[in-house]
Amino acid sequence: MSVVMFCLLISAAPDYLFAQLNHYEEQLIKEKILNDFHILIDTWKEELYFEMYLLGNGRSKSILSQGEFAQRMVDLQWKPTLSPLRNETVQIIYRNFAAIHFDQQFENKVNQTDTIWKRMVFSTILENKTWKFDLKQLINIPYEGRIVDPVEEEKKAEQTKSAAEKAAQQAPGQAQGQAPGQLPGQVPGQAPGQVPGQAPGQVPGQVPGQAPGQVPGQAPGQAPGQVPGQVPAPGP
Repeated sequence: MSVVMFCLLISAAPDYLFAQLNHYEEQLIKEKILNDFHILIDTWKEELYFEMYLLGNGRSKSILSQGEFAQRMVDLQWKPTLSPLRNETVQIIYRNFAAIHFDQQFENKVNQTDTIWKRMVFSTILENKTWKFDLKQLINIPYEGRIVDPVEEEKKAEQTKSAAEKAAQQAPGQAQGQAPGQLPGQVPGQAPGQVPGQAPGQVPGQVPGQAPGQVPGQAPGQAPGQVPGQVPAPGP
């Protein structure tokens, strides 16, 4: 459905179509949408294209005749398989307009072993108490949606679930990636009480590179008690 047509429908719609739905109304509308949508899909699987035409919305039927629609559908190389739909969700936009998100498997009409899965979105509009569909979207099905790999998506979902379970099993208050027994804010490998950046065994406040026992502020290599800038006394 074009943006212009959608805007015209919305501008001409009565105010009650924009009213907020309660949970009960929303469930009833979704059930009705899915019922009419499944009739469309089942009719499509059986290649009953003249019957499919009757499920089209008024605007698309004004553009396509029944014979033209049926011929265009016959010419398509792909049709839905008997596999059930996946990931069906209904997005109600207005009381008389909605979008259906779903995954559908298609098979080649000549070589039925050649199959693909596609993720698609169909728009539907309420006309005469029945949810109707865009016939133009059906004849353009090769260009609709995107190809998906269900096996790969299930694998990714399993990995995400596994990562979430590991995070949930982590000790309370322990930061992600923190080793067991490691204090909060402690750098990995750092001894308890050690200042970040301080070498192991280095006295707190001691300058990095300063020898143990050397007075803070005393230059490295300077003898204890030697005044800064004083040249060490020559040996005997």
